[in-house]
Amino acid sequence: MRILQLVDEREVVRVPRVRLAERFLARLLGLLLAPRLQAGEGLLLRPCRGVHTFGMRYRIDVVHLDRHLRVRAIRRDVPPFRLVPGPRSACCVLELPAGGADQAGLRVGELLRLAEPPDARVASTLRRWLQPGGDAPGHARTPAEEEA
Repeated sequence: MRILQLVDEREVVRVPRVRLAERFLARLLGLLLAPRLQAGEGLLLRPCRGVHTFGMRYRIDVVHLDRHLRVRAIRRDVPPFRLVPGPRSACCVLELPAGGADQAGLRVGELLRLAEPPDARVASTLRRWLQPGGDAPGHARTPAEEEA
């Protein structure tokens, strides 16, 4: 499961660790078998319009987002054993620990985007550089690398 960040239009990180659940089984299980969400963590279910909290042992905030990741609705402090339908415009749901929407400063109408965490970008760049024929700065390619 990929770990991303949720940032706003000014590039301010709102939720530093967002697990992305896009596969059917990951969306179906959601938070049921996952460790309890900590402050600054979330689970983004995509595609998904509504969720339930049956089998949950703690309260969560539910943020409904449209296909552009614009916040369409926020349900705060949802207790276990509830159905949480979303508005028609919603196509994904961000689950946060209770109080997480306020902690992140999320507001209805706000446009967000997913971004790679800085450490993931650095790791990806290093992997690319360390590959044979990588594009490391200052690396002069040999004739054998040019032909490959």
